[in-house]
Amino acid sequence: MAAVKSNAADAPDLTELLSLFARLRPGAPANWSTRYRIGVILSKHLDAHCTLAELGRALGVTPQNAYTESVLALGTLVCALYVRMHFGRYPLPAGKQ
Repeated sequence: MAAVKSNAADAPDLTELLSLFARLRPGAPANWSTRYRIGVILSKHLDAHCTLAELGRALGVTPQNAYTESVLALGTLVCALYVRMHFGRYPLPAGKQ
């Protein structure tokens, strides 16, 4: 299974991705809108069932690095959602916690 769908990224998406990637710097977390746009663009062009190894290969990193970074990102997302739901301005309604 290929990580990238047969409909390869079109020129506007590729141009925007390159622009977004150019903003990224070690030690300086990307802002919400940058992470969101990158996710939206990639979700349009990546196979929903690709493995972490395939994703890593498409991005030019080892399968182990792809796995590690994906798991860390998932953990970060879950922690952020938990904190927002339980301590944020928009807690879950009663019965859904």
